[in-house]
Amino acid sequence: MPSKKHIVIVGDVDSVPAALKNGSYDLTLICKKDPRAHQDKAVARTYELDIEFSYDINEYLPQMAAICALSKQAEQAAGPIWRVVAPMEQTILPGALLRDYLQIPGIHGDLARRFRDKLLMKKILEKNTAIPLAPYVALSAEMEDAEVLARAAPLGYPLVFKPRMQAGSRGIVVCHHRQDLQGALAQSVKREDFLIEKFIDYPLVHIDGLVRDGELCFVSGSRYLHTCLQWAQEKMAMASASISDPLLQEAIVKFAQQVSSGLEMRDNVFHLEAFLGPKQQLIFLEIGARPGGAGITTSLAEQFGIALELEALHCDLGLAALSAAQGFIADPKPRGS
Repeated sequence: MPSKKHIVIVGDVDSVPAALKNGSYDLTLICKKDPRAHQDKAVARTYELDIEFSYDINEYLPQMAAICALSKQAEQAAGPIWRVVAPMEQTILPGALLRDYLQIPGIHGDLARRFRDKLLMKKILEKNTAIPLAPYVALSAEMEDAEVLARAAPLGYPLVFKPRMQAGSRGIVVCHHRQDLQGALAQSVKREDFLIEKFIDYPLVHIDGLVRDGELCFVSGSRYLHTCLQWAQEKMAMASASISDPLLQEAIVKFAQQVSSGLEMRDNVFHLEAFLGPKQQLIFLEIGARPGGAGITTSLAEQFGIALELEALHCDLGLAALSAAQGFIADPKPRGS
């Protein structure tokens, strides 16, 4: 019987959580090619995938058969896998699919997909909630250009042509005129992998939180000064400022509760983005099952004393939450009541 619990980490070399490097666990890393892949002494075994360096959020998904096969090799070497840790946005869905394959606890594929597929998350929220969404048109492989243009026209230009399963504003085209949309369609290889949204010219907020046992136990909101799209397309530095208006804080908590309930979150960290409309109305844009990037988690740690990267790790490991910080949540209901 193995003396240490066997954990498989699906992610890049630099993504191995420091909290796991204390000798308490038997660590297996499944990563893409990297000259440093076998240098971390805290990792007992490393298997490299046939993936070259890229910024493609989907780079691990085509390697699922190899990931599953390598996990079985790891089990032969070190015994049954106890948990799968997926610390990168690129590996959240592959990690969930690996849990499906191994039949072990944690976020599984059906839940993880709703935090990656921008069309799926919208459809689930439309079904389960009444929260406002950015108006959109779903595309299918069978749609001809004329049909797409006809369906998009009632939204009114400008429009956003965006991939369903990318991140960091990659692949987004802002279409100010019909000709822009025609150009975007011509450039798309598989149009069913895209959707069209109404461009909403309202301030954008990010809402970061933690759900445990299906209950929202931490939430904080900030207003972007420069957005991810501005960073990607205009090379502007990303920045945001914490929201201090008590009424808006209350609206953010309510909105986060509706979204987390609608998407049936159980145990995960989330990074949610929404437009801030008139009268403090929040309009859903998208959500990820991960801590926010670009210094967001560092800011939250300084402000509230919560480390969302560690909270996400504890979710993956099935361990209790670390922090009692509640952020904007006032007079929270006691957990378990």
